[in-house]
Amino acid sequence: MNSESAQVFLNKIKDKIGKGVYDKELTVPFMKRESIYASIKARVIKKLETGATPLLSDAEIKDAIKDAKEVAAISLELFSKIGILQKTEEGWIVTEKGEKLLQHVRPI
Repeated sequence: MNSESAQVFLNKIKDKIGKGVYDKELTVPFMKRESIYASIKARVIKKLETGATPLLSDAEIKDAIKDAKEVAAISLELFSKIGILQKTEEGWIVTEKGEKLLQHVRPI
């Protein structure tokens, strides 16, 4: 298989993601559809580099989604530990410290 078949596969995955097929997996703050796609795409690229078929099995797609979920959970934990986010009864909020930091990264 070649990069053309990889692109066809990725386009089909992008369509599925766009239609919300994997939305039930978006259970962690910072986990977005884009992160699922990026994780799947990284696996496809790795397979192309090693000469393997670029198509992923359902198990490989589940593993890619799991990886995206882990990255989101690690990001949430780090932002919580350094005081940018705080868990409340209503959910996660940006702290005063986080707001000050965001002022420096937001476009004017």
